[in-house]
Amino acid sequence: MKLPSLKLKKSSVKTPSYGTKLRASRDWFVLVGIAVLLLAGSVAWNVWTFTRVTSGVPISDEQGLQSERRVKLEPARAIFERRAAEEARYRTEYRFVDPSVRAGNVTPPAPIATSTASSTAL
Repeated sequence: MKLPSLKLKKSSVKTPSYGTKLRASRDWFVLVGIAVLLLAGSVAWNVWTFTRVTSGVPISDEQGLQSERRVKLEPARAIFERRAAEEARYRTEYRFVDPSVRAGNVTPPAPIATSTASSTAL
């Protein structure tokens, strides 16, 4: 079975051609020049930003950010407040019974012996 070949029509728009002579050194100079310009622009931007930050000038509009941060932080703050209240209840209100201790015989547990030997094995 023979597949029909697709022939592309040449468009009326002229495509850029490289020409008959290859000039690799020119291409490398252009490429390196663009890279140097991008690097210089990046360094200039970073120096500008650094000087603004060190002088205390804000980089962005803090008014909008403060209200947005407040909206995002309020639910988290409420959760932490609830946790703190529950922790306070655990310390003062809740009573836990130790099943190992009988009702009339309440003796404090013995302190846990700690080892003074240090392990230096590598």
